[in-house]
Amino acid sequence: MDGVQLIGMIGLAVVLVLVAAIAILRTRFDGRLRSAANSGPARRSVTTETGTDGAPSLADVGISLPASQISVVQFSGQFCAVCPQARTLVERVLRDHPDISHVEIDVAEHLEAVRALGIRRTPTLLIVDRLGRAVHRASGMPREPELRRAIADLAARR
Repeated sequence: MDGVQLIGMIGLAVVLVLVAAIAILRTRFDGRLRSAANSGPARRSVTTETGTDGAPSLADVGISLPASQISVVQFSGQFCAVCPQARTLVERVLRDHPDISHVEIDVAEHLEAVRALGIRRTPTLLIVDRLGRAVHRASGMPREPELRRAIADLAARR
């Protein structure tokens, strides 16, 4: 094996390791629910009625939700392959909670809201409390046990 082949083999090995690392990280964090307060990109200095951390509320960006009701807001795109599966999952979870609404937002029709809220991919779910504050967020296909637990915990708070 000459020097050029050796360099090529090393380069290929490095690329394969990087791709594997990215795939592992993506599957580890994809769809995980996290606190919306710690979600990062939605941080923007705006005056909000309900936001307490400097992030815009949904009302601030023109998205209206049922008043005094917990809502699951799903940001979806026309060409999103996973969005219909996420919708089905959310609807299945919400069968146990008929008092919680599911609102689906088309990202193409609400670009300002998408930018202001830091939506980077579809589907993105926001679980919104009775005061209109996003308390949980998931990017990618949500994980059913985490979604069930978050909704049940929020519904139990009266």
